[in-house]
Amino acid sequence: MGGPQPYRPELVPIVICSALELGFVGSMKEGRRIVKTLNANTKSFANGWNGMVSIIVDEEGKLSYFSMLGECISEPMNIASAIIGSALWDQFFFSNNYTHPSICESFSDLSLEFMFNLLNL
Repeated sequence: MGGPQPYRPELVPIVICSALELGFVGSMKEGRRIVKTLNANTKSFANGWNGMVSIIVDEEGKLSYFSMLGECISEPMNIASAIIGSALWDQFFFSNNYTHPSICESFSDLSLEFMFNLLNL
């Protein structure tokens, strides 16, 4: 406390606002890349929720990179910045509530698929 804290730019989320917003946080390390569309579940498809999520999980299973393209992505980007470097990212994404139900379902699907190794990693 009170001492100099190292600045870690990879923990600062960056969001570019346009018709579809683009955001990313973390550092591009070697690891497993997982990409999921946000309209993969029926609620998102019916609501017209477009976009995608891309994450990189390092060899230790920790979340090292998170990027998202879509609408209203500021909330998930800030949440992702808090769990970069965490090995429990999948449980956090699965158990957390989001303001938009389509994001909640997409992140829950992503977490479940990773937890049960249903993704082709």
